[in-house]
Amino acid sequence: MAESLKSIEKVEKIFGTACKPLLVHGNDLNFYVCKYNTSSLSANVLFREWMCSSFLKIWELKIPDFDFIHLQKHHNPDSLKNINNEMPCFGVLYNNEYREVDAFISGMGVKQKRRFANKKDILKISIFDYWISNEDRNHNNYNLMLQMVNEEYKIVPIDGGSVFHTGNQDKENYTLSEDESILSSPLLFSLFTVKELCKLGLLKELKEYYYFCIRSCKQSFEETINKVPPSWQINKPKEVQNLERFLFNDNWINEVWETFTQHLQISINKK
Repeated sequence: MAESLKSIEKVEKIFGTACKPLLVHGNDLNFYVCKYNTSSLSANVLFREWMCSSFLKIWELKIPDFDFIHLQKHHNPDSLKNINNEMPCFGVLYNNEYREVDAFISGMGVKQKRRFANKKDILKISIFDYWISNEDRNHNNYNLMLQMVNEEYKIVPIDGGSVFHTGNQDKENYTLSEDESILSSPLLFSLFTVKELCKLGLLKELKEYYYFCIRSCKQSFEETINKVPPSWQINKPKEVQNLERFLFNDNWINEVWETFTQHLQISINKK
């Protein structure tokens, strides 16, 4: 594994979400939004973030760059005393131009809708969430950002801490319900008309993409796990075994596709 980046100055900003991520200045001179471990136990949440981001990258969805960041103890914020500095943080490149999707779509006009360059990514992200059992992206909590690039909006998925049914990859997998997916959110019909979603060829395109991405994830699976820092204390052989069964068996892969198409049809029928 490549050497982690290191912090170069004291952390001054703590974000106000539940896990209190930090804005860390790395020795590559970039800022990263970092999640950290707070105990001597294995860094399971960081492991899920790493695996989720690595798979999203393989799916060629637009995500920020990410890396392992070693937060030096003398750079800890004064208000947090329980950071485990022996374990590198999981850091996502900070972009102060990001806007939260749910705060944006309520006032979105027709001209703005036309500026979405990757609106099909909403459907791709939804399939991804079904496959990886992400319990934390739905109509109440999008975990999506918008970035303006060359006068076009790009949809950016964030936050993978609740994948594998929030860390239950050692147990039996089951599909998300309709309400646990962004297919049930207003965002779907803010970007698509019913006619567009019923267009011949759309599902065929998505299905080919889905199965191709699964094959690509499987090919790089062990390499992805092997990059996890030893100090995170993840039992890598056990996780390979768990996730092979959890993510890559044919029954599960097919069930995910069938569930996605059923839930998409339910959303269309409700419209």
